[in-house]
Amino acid sequence: MALFENESSLHTILSDAQRTGHLIRYVGDDLNHFIKIKQPIASCLALPYFIHQNTAGALGILIPMR
Repeated sequence: MALFENESSLHTILSDAQRTGHLIRYVGDDLNHFIKIKQPIASCLALPYFIHQNTAGALGILIPMR
């Protein structure tokens, strides 16, 4: 839930996927860069989507670790 409350971190994750043009993944401890927690509680996937071969945005999926 801490990641949902941090709008700038979500924006950074989605912007990275949009800028690079490929799948970005953060698994467990990788999210510590964005949120400060003791135990990993989630993973995140961010995937850009394209319209007419131009990046139009990114889709993010948060996945619980348990």
